[in-house]
Amino acid sequence: MIEVEALLKSRKAAAKMEAGLRLQFIEDLAAKQKETHEWIRAGGIKCPTLIVWGFNDPSGRFDPLGLATLQLILPSTPRSQMHILNQAGHYCFREQPEAFVAAVTSFIKSNSEVS
Repeated sequence: MIEVEALLKSRKAAAKMEAGLRLQFIEDLAAKQKETHEWIRAGGIKCPTLIVWGFNDPSGRFDPLGLATLQLILPSTPRSQMHILNQAGHYCFREQPEAFVAAVTSFIKSNSEVS
């Protein structure tokens, strides 16, 4: 498996970030993240929400990121679920397409029956 950091496009993007955009990006991201988290906690997500997480994602470890996502979204989004695919990474929809489709299909069916 090719590491994302080893890709030419990733290296070029990293070089640009290091050339001055990095601090601006981080500050903007932190502000947007705080704003978005507040919006979610206030019940801003009005539609059914499914989170599918690859447990073995090296770029988004379930502990702490997946757990934090679960704790952020599920309490304030009544018709929300999280489905965790074990032995799957960031591209769990490609690594386990049958399990991914089953999770999404089940979620859609369960929410289409709700009036």
